[in-house]
Amino acid sequence: MVLVALGGMALEASLWAQDAAHELRPGQHYERGAMVRDSARAVSFTLPADWMGRMPVDSEVLLLSSPTHDGVGLVALLDTMTGERLVERLSEPQEFGEAVVLQLSKPIEQVGQQWLASYLSGHVVGRATALLGPDAQAVVFFFAGPHAEAKAFERALAELAASTQFESIASL
Repeated sequence: MVLVALGGMALEASLWAQDAAHELRPGQHYERGAMVRDSARAVSFTLPADWMGRMPVDSEVLLLSSPTHDGVGLVALLDTMTGERLVERLSEPQEFGEAVVLQLSKPIEQVGQQWLASYLSGHVVGRATALLGPDAQAVVFFFAGPHAEAKAFERALAELAASTQFESIASL
């Protein structure tokens, strides 16, 4: 009986978390620390405390900015991915503005269903974390900016990765 009650509380908590999340939509802004979700891809995550998000009207990429850190963050939600395809995407040069193209600065590291990448171009660094869900859905978190912000980017990526939850698309 206790297990049934606990199982019910876990289901209730999961449903409450879904209700508390803000659906990602073009043209919307999201406050620091907001939980956001993409229902179509069955993924949710919480924005780091120092970063707020906005999704431009003409884009499916969530842009992240911070009042306390220099640089920019991006969140890309992808379909029909594999680990190999994520590595291919992360291995490509990353354009950061018109004059900066970030190149991988060390090999991509894989930890379970998570891939970590580091980039460099002159005085600009980039960090990325990609996560693969159970139904080939994926999310890529990417930050770029001055060298001095590298640790802040790594902390933000760790927060995002730890907060990311995938569900099976079939269960929706």
